[in-house]
Amino acid sequence: VSTQSTGCSQFSAGINLSMEGSIHLYSQSLAGFVSNTKSKTVFVFLHGLWGGLLNVSYTQALYEALRAQNITYAQPLLSSSYAGFGISTIYQDVQEISQFLLWLVRNRDAESFVLCGHSTGCQNLVRLLSFLGGEFSGYNTEQTPFVPRVPQLTLEEKLNLKNKIAGIIIQAPVSDREFFSQALVDVEKHFKLSEEMIKSGKAFHLLPREAFNVPITAFRFHSFLGVQTEDDTFSTDFTRAQFEKTFQCVDIPTMIAFSLQDQYVPLLYDHQDETKKNFIISMLQGWREIIQSNIDKKNGGQQAQKVAVVKCYPGANHEMGPDPSQFILDVIEFAKSNWN
Repeated sequence: VSTQSTGCSQFSAGINLSMEGSIHLYSQSLAGFVSNTKSKTVFVFLHGLWGGLLNVSYTQALYEALRAQNITYAQPLLSSSYAGFGISTIYQDVQEISQFLLWLVRNRDAESFVLCGHSTGCQNLVRLLSFLGGEFSGYNTEQTPFVPRVPQLTLEEKLNLKNKIAGIIIQAPVSDREFFSQALVDVEKHFKLSEEMIKSGKAFHLLPREAFNVPITAFRFHSFLGVQTEDDTFSTDFTRAQFEKTFQCVDIPTMIAFSLQDQYVPLLYDHQDETKKNFIISMLQGWREIIQSNIDKKNGGQQAQKVAVVKCYPGANHEMGPDPSQFILDVIEFAKSNWN
């Protein structure tokens, strides 16, 4: 099912945003947007918490830049979109994203993807590569009763999809644990309650209303605040070995895009603290080294032509504001270099 549509959103600045394309059902009640561009190379955008269509500020500019290059822009809505993330999981996300990619292959003849994750979309990307490689393990993969059941992919389908991913962009890969541990009230109390509920078989029961500003299960709250959980992927207190585990299945070209005034990174609250900024930059270079090593190993131990890169944006916030133009240029350059 599809409908020709123009999606619109009104921001506080009074700017009307729109994209031209179609809305399609890609799995049961789940819908996704695909631009009108007739191209077999598809750029897929994955939003973060509270995200949905057009409510990440740079997506309009990104869509326009991709259209100018004759690249299809696509974005799935997930069970976790908008305020739904509290009753969903990363595992649920990656299954739904996989279904969207499969739909694009079957119905739009997509041959190659570049995937861009914003915020928690970055966690989804890292876990997606693990899932498609058959290595998503170590987490509770039981499905929450609040979301639709998703058809299971065969291993062949998973590997076929992974082989079609030419590269990934992780924009604003930040730690939910570090942010929420400071932003939420009575964190220790509700974290302890979530542990008790999980142990008693109530992982997908809801926590009390005061625990979070959206309905949230014990499992998702614990995943946000626990160490090396599904959601805890990019925490700045990780060791090198922990980051190697995070990126163990990331063996394709990767662009790490990080804003040095990201309001969701506690280490960056003091914009004048160059020591902490330098720590962040050093950490990102460590990620790049790990990913590049994975790429080289996949290439038989030889230094690969395709690379992992770090791009830091000194004055940018979580959504690359106030001016995302350099980020957009870097995205287009990265996408084109990995599709050629």
